[in-house]
Amino acid sequence: MKLHYFNLYGRAEVIRLILHHTGTDYEDIRYEFEEWPEKKEDKKTFPFGFVPVLEKDGKSYSHSGAIIKMLGAEHGLYPTTPEGIYHVEAGTESIRDIMLELAKLKDLEPEEQKEQLGKLVPGKVTTIFSALETMLSENSSTDYWYDGKLSVADFGFACFYAGIIAKGPASPALKPALDGYPTLKKYFEDKFEEFKDYFDQRPECPF
Repeated sequence: MKLHYFNLYGRAEVIRLILHHTGTDYEDIRYEFEEWPEKKEDKKTFPFGFVPVLEKDGKSYSHSGAIIKMLGAEHGLYPTTPEGIYHVEAGTESIRDIMLELAKLKDLEPEEQKEQLGKLVPGKVTTIFSALETMLSENSSTDYWYDGKLSVADFGFACFYAGIIAKGPASPALKPALDGYPTLKKYFEDKFEEFKDYFDQRPECPF
């Protein structure tokens, strides 16, 4: 099995964490940006012309969300009921919404970035944190995102906390915001600790 992506966390990190946790043997292939235009001409490996791509059993699988769901279903980490699917996908999409907003700030000058974060965090971010706090608090257990057992959502939340909240340019704004949601904060910290062996040994990447 091979996982193709850039030398970044990005859209591949949840996949890497799932593969690590499940003890799956795979080759972690990381490209530099300058070599990618030539590599992507391989239409058999990269049928859509982008990464991540998971090569498995002679087939190439694209789109990070689809790969995560496939691996989740294979390893018992994806729900089978309509309610469970909604709960896991709602949590995952909420984190993706924050990530998309933060990505818009990446190329701004530091002062403008700080200004925009000052608007984003008290607005959209805290709205999402509040909704997640409520969903988590209504669970039968707050140890896991849904149904008292590990799911792909837990891997996504762990990567979000490790790469965005605990460190990185948005951390000084996000950490204090998270303090207002104690159940969610404890959940994030617990998931980070649960997978700490992976986060401690992974290569350092800018994002």
